[in-house]
Amino acid sequence: MPNTVGGWPDFKRGRLYRKGSEVAETKKRQPSVRLGQVALAHFRRWKAIDDRAREEFAKRTNETVTSFLCVVHWGGEPIRDIGKSFATALDYAGLPLRYTPHILRHTRVTWWVEAGLSLEEVADAAGMTTQMVEDVYWHRSPHFQKRAAEA
Repeated sequence: MPNTVGGWPDFKRGRLYRKGSEVAETKKRQPSVRLGQVALAHFRRWKAIDDRAREEFAKRTNETVTSFLCVVHWGGEPIRDIGKSFATALDYAGLPLRYTPHILRHTRVTWWVEAGLSLEEVADAAGMTTQMVEDVYWHRSPHFQKRAAEA
């Protein structure tokens, strides 16, 4: 469901809204992103699991359930710090602990640029300005200086 303080998935439109509707805009943009079919299938599966857990808890306690309402949670409660979870994910993936979510963001943007996406597509999906994409990543694009080299 739409959330005023945090992100939420929209299954009808296939989008993930990364910030709540009442969260102020900052320089750290958090645009909504389109979910691919595989990611959307996972989100739907996770929602079904959460719905069952919420129903089971409500039956067991006769209380209104306010847990399992965050996209990312542990035992139904929101995760405040991803440090330990991210370290575990790195371990499972066989990646060094020196990697950070920010490094993975750089990797994803680099792969989008190398795949030939336009400046605007990359900037929109990553929540960056086109100037940032051009300054930091565009030299990796197959389009970079192509026309000049062939002129």
